[in-house]
Amino acid sequence: MPEFRADPVAQPDPARGHATGRRFGQEEPVNDGPALSSDAPSWRGWLVGLMAVAFIAAVTPAIEYQLGGLPIAGTSMRRGVSFDLLPISALAVLLLLVALNALLLKFSKRLSLGARDLTLIAAMTMVSAALPAFGFTAYVFGAMSNASYYATPENQWSRLVLPNMPAFLAPQDPADPNAGDPRPIQWFMAGLPEGRAIPWAAWAAPFAWWALMAVCVFGMMFAVCNLLRRQWQDHERLPFPLAQIPQALIEGGSTANGRTLPFLRHPSALLGMGLAGLLMSWNYMAEIYPSWPAIPLYFSPSGYLREPPWSRLNPLFMSFSPAVVGLTFLLPIDVSFSLWFFYLVVMKSAILIACQCGVGEEGWDFYEPGGQRGFIINQGNGALYAMVFVGLWLARKHLADVFRRAWRPNAGEQAAQDEALSPRETLVLFGVCFTGAVVWLAAAGFSLPLAVFALLILLAIVTGIMRISCEGGLYDIQSWTCPYDALTLALTPAGLGARTLVVLGMWSRVFTFDWGRTSPMPAMMNGLKLAGELRLRRRALAWGVAAALALSLAVSFVSTLETVFHHPGGANGLRNSWGLNGASQADFAASASSIAAQEAWRAKQEAYAAQGRKPPESEIPAVAQRDGLRFFWMGVGALVLAVLTLARTYVFWLPHPLGYVMWMHPRPMQHLWFGILLGWFFKWAVLKYGGHRVYQSARMFFIGLVVGEVAAAGLFIAILKLLGQY
Repeated sequence: MPEFRADPVAQPDPARGHATGRRFGQEEPVNDGPALSSDAPSWRGWLVGLMAVAFIAAVTPAIEYQLGGLPIAGTSMRRGVSFDLLPISALAVLLLLVALNALLLKFSKRLSLGARDLTLIAAMTMVSAALPAFGFTAYVFGAMSNASYYATPENQWSRLVLPNMPAFLAPQDPADPNAGDPRPIQWFMAGLPEGRAIPWAAWAAPFAWWALMAVCVFGMMFAVCNLLRRQWQDHERLPFPLAQIPQALIEGGSTANGRTLPFLRHPSALLGMGLAGLLMSWNYMAEIYPSWPAIPLYFSPSGYLREPPWSRLNPLFMSFSPAVVGLTFLLPIDVSFSLWFFYLVVMKSAILIACQCGVGEEGWDFYEPGGQRGFIINQGNGALYAMVFVGLWLARKHLADVFRRAWRPNAGEQAAQDEALSPRETLVLFGVCFTGAVVWLAAAGFSLPLAVFALLILLAIVTGIMRISCEGGLYDIQSWTCPYDALTLALTPAGLGARTLVVLGMWSRVFTFDWGRTSPMPAMMNGLKLAGELRLRRRALAWGVAAALALSLAVSFVSTLETVFHHPGGANGLRNSWGLNGASQADFAASASSIAAQEAWRAKQEAYAAQGRKPPESEIPAVAQRDGLRFFWMGVGALVLAVLTLARTYVFWLPHPLGYVMWMHPRPMQHLWFGILLGWFFKWAVLKYGGHRVYQSARMFFIGLVVGEVAAAGLFIAILKLLGQY
């Protein structure tokens, strides 16, 4: 991305008012001399890490599905413990372990956890936290169950969808409604009949197939992280804000007199924790006692924007979250400025001008990806792809060096001695996993070229989301673009065919990771960064991540079935069942509608062919046409991203384009922009009017805001459990 600043912990340059850094693409020579020694974690770290992963995987389905996430009184935001790229569950577990470890150190240092142990635990839990719910498992079970359960004579899914679903990807109920047990799908959706046992065997085989694809995808992700880590961390020096939170919890921070204190004893950190914790705890009480006077954290000026042209600025929300303000303070100020500026000023101005010109009638018209009214989102999609491609181009020297060292392993041996995997191991891992994923898709009905294309699109999207996370520090990132959207746009639904369309919809839903919001890839990269900062052997981290993902998949399979089958009404009775029976319903409905339109189109083509004619262009349906306008706006987005990058790097200052990329899905910025604006202002003021000591103290305060909100959420969940809410 354009002009990266140095890590926020660097001393600010008083003349410039912010930390110094380099422009995008200007690489700094990296010393390949002897690396500082890195240590392996102890057996206690491994044991506690695995226990923490299993615990999160066991309790998350109940919290997410039965409790329905974390309602924050006075706001429109609902966050689950596994949602987002900075999962509450992982941070809450780390905070608890840091506190318990501080007590344990007073009695038995031999049994306490070291910094490397805590680093391993943080990486393992952050990577795997989302899998038990909306990061993977929820959408897998939805994809496996919804088509069969919701098929009716009216929607014709039995004819249009079910024949195009590979049998190995879903369990099967007996075709005869009067047949005997078991009925895995019906019981899953409607609840387990009294006296019946969960049909584990019926679910195990199809889930194993999905888990096999997950292993391939996770392997490719980790390989890409290992390929890009050195470029992003050492050459471009991205700030990795999400890694700074667990690092501060484990490492502590400096005080004004130069002493380093543990986080839970640092005055500024405790002040931030206290303020955020009290605020959020106060509002959480309103969820337990409805008459409790909550503090409003959400405001919408829509009531004052009722008449055109100002009504076209809607939707406009102002949501306050201490965690958003705290994370923003960790960003370079040009990045944080870009995030709110491109949303509040540039995007809203573009929508206002478009409406004045007759393109759309209100702001909501631009929050969908299709057609002329989707020009905002499609520009963001194009910018996302361009950001990834430009980043790879600027990393070409580094990637060439990786390939050279993979071919000649002795070259640059010192530089690779503390990597998670050697260059050769990295490329082998990627090749094996990519091949496995291609074979999986081919077995499901894809052609080989289409399978390769789909995987490359998926990798481009998740790499772009990882880039935004490591540079922009956003815990909530979503993207409308996905393999299904990209392939239907490029090849049309009719060009894909019915079977490919159905499988693509299922696969894309599962591995889009809630449109990118719960992707494990940013956590992998942040874990590698964290390991380097706290001197944990990255190879140990690689094994820890692998073990965490495998254990989380296994435990979440059991905990999800236990939660759903034993809940009154099954999946249909859950408070939050979107992933289990809402998302896939919409996908299968879209596939059925498209397949029906394709059948009608083929019938029309045959009718015209019988007359020796071709159908007129005006009668070609949407399922057989490419949307040229969407391609145009994606091209505009790619061009703007390239111009901003090049001009900013080589010519003159322009706003950082990260905020422009966030146009790919406006929903996150609807609720984040105000907190980002506040965080940007506070950091600007501290850097301009304070010194290095003031900055270090303020940094710990704002990290405390993040940790305090997490602590309040964990306490609220524990209270609700004691009250029997889930």
